[in-house]
Amino acid sequence: MSGVSGKIYQLCDWLMKLVYVNLLWIIFMMMGLFVFGFFPATTAMFAIIRKWILQDMEVPVFKTFWQQYKQDFVQANLIGLIMISIGLFLYVDLRFFQSSPHFFVHMMVFFIFTLLFIYFVVALYLFPIFVHYDLKTVEYFKYALILSIARPIQTFFMIAGFLTVLLIFRYIPGLIPILFGSVMSLILMKVASLSFANPILNEKELC
Repeated sequence: MSGVSGKIYQLCDWLMKLVYVNLLWIIFMMMGLFVFGFFPATTAMFAIIRKWILQDMEVPVFKTFWQQYKQDFVQANLIGLIMISIGLFLYVDLRFFQSSPHFFVHMMVFFIFTLLFIYFVVALYLFPIFVHYDLKTVEYFKYALILSIARPIQTFFMIAGFLTVLLIFRYIPGLIPILFGSVMSLILMKVASLSFANPILNEKELC
């Protein structure tokens, strides 16, 4: 198919694929009781999106999703535990210093806000890096931090894309269980892939 009909067909095909992956994301999160299912289900979703971005459109979606979910279950939850712990630590510190009127404390609040921004950007890069590179657990955080600083343009577009998706789904909340996760991962993975130009690191060979 070509012309307008071809474009419409491609758009519908992409929408159906994104809806399907989003449904799998929710189901597999539920399998892990959300607490233990969120991070491995999200890494599996990013792995599928990465395949599509690399033009592997014939990847067996359910099989690949299930394999990645099982394969990354422990490491993904470990990374998630580290991220949650750091986030809680920064939040508690922020609330503590916000309760004091001293000037020094205000400086600390500014410092913590800066750390929270870095934390946010690292979190945006973390899932794309996890499914793209074969690294040790700590190295994922280190490389996410390096990329967030070394690729300012891509980092800007990742933040802009993230906020745009949040804004759109805020005004169309009915689409959240249908497309939110897959659309967010598509945008983040696509932008992050523009930063993956380091030949020293080993790329993951996904099923």
